[in-house]
This record gives sequence, C-alpha cells and structure tokens, in this order.
Amino acid sequence: MIALALAAMLLAAPATEAKPAPAPADFDRACRDEYGRDLCDEAVRADIRRRFGVEPAEALAGRGVEGVRVFMVDGYSRDMPLISVLWADKTAAPVLETRVLTRDSFRVMTAPANRWTVESVGTLMRLTRTSEERVGRYGPPAADGSPAPPVMCLHAWVSITEVLDAGRVHRRIRTACGDDPVFDGGYLLSTTALNGQDGCWALDASLYRNDSTRLVACASLMGDTPYDAAEIHNRLSGRVFARPGETALDDLSAMMAPDLTVRWPDQPASQGPTAVASAWHKRTQNPGRARLWIQSATASKQGVTVTGLLSEQRGEDETVEAAFSQTWTKDKRYIWRLTDWTIQPFAKRR
Repeated sequence: MIALALAAMLLAAPATEAKPAPAPADFDRACRDEYGRDLCDEAVRADIRRRFGVEPAEALAGRGVEGVRVFMVDGYSRDMPLISVLWADKTAAPVLETRVLTRDSFRVMTAPANRWTVESVGTLMRLTRTSEERVGRYGPPAADGSPAPPVMCLHAWVSITEVLDAGRVHRRIRTACGDDPVFDGGYLLSTTALNGQDGCWALDASLYRNDSTRLVACASLMGDTPYDAAEIHNRLSGRVFARPGETALDDLSAMMAPDLTVRWPDQPASQGPTAVASAWHKRTQNPGRARLWIQSATASKQGVTVTGLLSEQRGEDETVEAAFSQTWTKDKRYIWRLTDWTIQPFAKRR
C-alpha cells in the first residue's frame, strides 16, 4: 500500500509558513489534516472551495450535475490540485478539469474525459457511495470487530472525495494511512489529469514526489510548445541548476550563453558562464540556500521565457524574495542556452 511509502517520501518535504494548530478537546484525527484543519467542518471546506473558485457540490447536484471531484491535501496541510470529472446530464460529454492554486489565485486546465477515465470514475463513484461515511485514521476495524492494528503514519496525505449522483452528494474523507480504495482512487486521478495535458508528461517524474506535485509544475507550462517549456522547467528543477555542487559547475556553465551577464541585486555583476555559475553555486549553499520558484515557463518560436521568485533564507526566521525572469534560446547547434537572467531587488517574503 502507498501509505508507508508516502509517509517516508513526505518526511523530506519542505516546511511551509503554516503552523500546526493545537488539537481541540474533540479532536478527531480521521477528519483532520496534518496541521489540524477539520475537513469535516463545512466552514473549512467552504474556505478551500473559495480559494479554488468552485461551488458547493450540493449546488451542482441540485442542477443535475453528476460525477466526482477530489480535493487532495499533502502531508503539510497544503491544498494540492483539485481534480474533477463532471457532466451536466446523461448526454453531456464529461470534462476532466484540474485546478491548481497559485500564489494569488488559481489556474484551470481542462481536457476531454476519455472512455477509460469515465469508466474509472464510475468505479470510484460506486466505491465511494457504498463505503462507510466515517472510518478510523487507519481504516475500518477488522472483521471480528477488533480495532485496526497500530500503523506508523507521519505527514499523511488526506482526500475529500465528493460524488454527485442523482441529485445527491456522497462525501468521504480518507487518509493515506491504511488500505482504502476511496483514497487510492482519488489519488490516481492525478495521473489521469497529468496525462490529459499536452507537455505535462515531459516533466521529469524523478524530480517530483508524485503526479499531484507534478501537476503543480504542469500548471506553469504555457505557450505554443509546452514540451519546450517542460524541458527548460526540467533544467531549472534538476540538481545541476537547483543545487549545483562543485563538480557540477562545468555542466552548469555549459547551460549559459557566452555573453551572459547577471546583475545580482546585492552583489557585483557576474560576466560570462563561469562567473555566473560560480556566483549562483555560492548562493545555493548555506546559509542562504537560494532557490528558484517557477511561476511560468512560456514557450514560443523565439524561445522560452521563465518568470518566478528567487528565495533566500536570511537568518532563522527571515526569508527574502526577488522576482526574476529568464530567457532561454537555442544556439546554432540547437542547444538551449540561458541568454538573459534579470533579478529584481530583494524584499521580505509576504
């Protein structure tokens, strides 16, 4: 089962600004994500829906909409892509929709739902409808009535699965702790959504914990040729660029155009690939631990333009950010080179 594997992978996940909430007296672990949000509370779910820009399932079902949608929360209480497969009536074509939260809003990606997707969703709908409304943290008790055995489960993912069927809503909250087909079916929808988007499969899977986190990166791919955008995204997210060691400096400088100059906001400019690679290497080491957060990678005939934030840690509790943009173009040998890197002044992370 994926529960223990997920737990192991997520132990290494970066922390967020969110702080764990103290457990209330009526703490119900089966309802809560890792930092204590009560997902059984309609007010909490309403806030999640607001950020994704979606209606309550009951409102959709009241208009005759059917299908399934899955809200997924990672092991650090971050809302991952919302995936839905819905249709307006029995004759309407189902639509596979993915919503990914951005810094200030969300992005919507859609694709037709093929026959395999519809059949899989039908199975998930049946499993959800016929499952118990509430189960323990690690699943239902054994057949003889004894409680489920103890399971070590840290930073588990949590899902909210909503099935809209014949005017009714069947809602189930499940975690990655234990064997649960409702959680597993919702988790696999991320792979279905990823395969429905051009270029997303070109993102290097080894750079992501799973297809849900890969979908977040997918939402940043834009332009006429998303495969080119994915290639540059892979370069920036790979270890040579993201965490270059001393032995990677030659490979890093080889990605850069001969005349590249980077004007850092807080130190002298670096001229030429070797100088830029060396300066960037130093910034990625302790204590600064510089990191690039990619907001968009837009491909065109002229090349790929990347925008995002350069984040650095300053002391134990302060992080600064600087907006940046990059331009990547192919040289005469059709090799991608970083030809421009513009970085704005640093400011405290908001």
